[in-house]
Amino acid sequence: MYFANPWGLLGLLALPAIVVLHLFHRRFPPRLVGGLHLWGVEQRIPIEGRRRETLPITPSLLLELLAALLLTLLLSQPRFSDPEGVAHFIVVLGNSASMAAVGGDGLSARDRTIAELRLRVEAFAANARVTFIATGRRAALVAGPAAEWSEAQAALDEWQPELPDHSPQSAIDLGIQLAEDGGQVLFLTDQLPDTDSGESGVSVGIPQSVEVVAGGLPLANLAITSAHWSLDPQTLAGTVDLRVANLGPRPQAATVRGTVAGKPVFESSLDLEPQAESALQAPVPGGVGELTISLSGVEDALVVDSEVTLIEPKLRSVHVDVVFPDDDPRRTDVLRVLNQIPAASLNSSVAELSIGPAGPVDGHTDGQWRLSIGPFAATPVETTGTPPQPEGGASATTSPEPVTVAGPYLLDKRNPLLEGVQLDGVVWGGAFPLANDYLPLISCGSVPLLVQRASNRTTTYDLNIDLARSNFTASPDWPILLSNLIALRQQALPGLSRWNFRVNEDVRFRIAPAALRNASATDEPSATTASEPVELTLTHDGESRTISTLGLV
Repeated sequence: MYFANPWGLLGLLALPAIVVLHLFHRRFPPRLVGGLHLWGVEQRIPIEGRRRETLPITPSLLLELLAALLLTLLLSQPRFSDPEGVAHFIVVLGNSASMAAVGGDGLSARDRTIAELRLRVEAFAANARVTFIATGRRAALVAGPAAEWSEAQAALDEWQPELPDHSPQSAIDLGIQLAEDGGQVLFLTDQLPDTDSGESGVSVGIPQSVEVVAGGLPLANLAITSAHWSLDPQTLAGTVDLRVANLGPRPQAATVRGTVAGKPVFESSLDLEPQAESALQAPVPGGVGELTISLSGVEDALVVDSEVTLIEPKLRSVHVDVVFPDDDPRRTDVLRVLNQIPAASLNSSVAELSIGPAGPVDGHTDGQWRLSIGPFAATPVETTGTPPQPEGGASATTSPEPVTVAGPYLLDKRNPLLEGVQLDGVVWGGAFPLANDYLPLISCGSVPLLVQRASNRTTTYDLNIDLARSNFTASPDWPILLSNLIALRQQALPGLSRWNFRVNEDVRFRIAPAALRNASATDEPSATTASEPVELTLTHDGESRTISTLGLV
């Protein structure tokens, strides 16, 4: 046992003081008299000083000593644990925005759980240590590790939960690791997590050593669960696709409004059943820049998820240079598909993608993607296998003849270029053996049909085909292949991959290779080249910040 407030033991000095007072307290024996009027003041004989008498054990003495002892123990705060040890509370704080929902009592789940935590820490020991861990995709320390309670209270007061729904698993795992040297893990949240599916559809493992305290109440809540703003590349008019949900226990009538600088753009009313979600689509004129969408109803305990701000997206067109001659049928087959792809824009001066015949192309720049469409020239090559026999029964020689195959085809489905490509019923004609510096994506036997060149600094695909001898362009796989190629080139363009992100979501972007590559006239082409730091400027609400990044090309 030890005392949290040793100075309180000074109260024990009251015990001998009480005994001394009782020792020197003058006690007169009782005398029976007929009347006090017979005693006069002048007849009183004063006694010189006080004498120590035998200590009487009286109820008054015992009660006074007991009261003094109890008051001393109360002031000294005895503890029945190891005096050398320090209590350590590892507290995992549920950091989802639902913790801020205010109930009918005027308190949020955050307020209730913090009140419970204060009672536990203050009742345990004055020298307790605490570690606060906020949940999220990555666990974050709010206070500690092992901070004093008086110091950690300031960080706890500033903590405001505001993240979308997520799994607390990473924060709980970190808390368990910190508790290995001694400590109690406490998980404060608004609702008990489902150990089968988790708060975000992910299994949550909570061992028995972790105590869970849930301070939430069933409340009405309207939320915008999804918002997407798309543009028509022809008219530049926008469309907003929304999903709104009623997460409360009662049906509600809700109103969705879209405003630009306070001016209404669209408004829609809908009825939402309990625990139900509804989709909504609204047109938005182009050029508005920024759109604020709000969701309102009669009851809504959490307003943070009822408003979203969207930034107008910008078109990320892929400039394509089709270098076939005007009278080449391959040009017609390519343009027929490109004209139906919104992200494709024909522009030969700033092209990011070049589509043309096999062989070198004048003006092909470094970093520009390339799709070469055969037929390729017959080049004598040494082959170890026997390619499929061409039509008419001709045999392959050292100067190979083009072959026509009808499958079966081997497709590398791991490559996104072939997503959705089936080649059912496709007859492939005009294929030649190719050199070995390639990665086969489509092949038939030992004959490569679609390859990606492995030695080029840029991305180059070779379509080993004679379109005049094949029905490939008449199949659904032809537009799918070109659409996938445009989509891949679009994803590789410099800049943001998209324009609107959720809270706590990673913002992904690419920097132009020309900005990253070291300026050197003698650089040899390579897969990766060390780069100079590049300065990026982040701007939000009129505030700017410059950061430096180091990338690889």
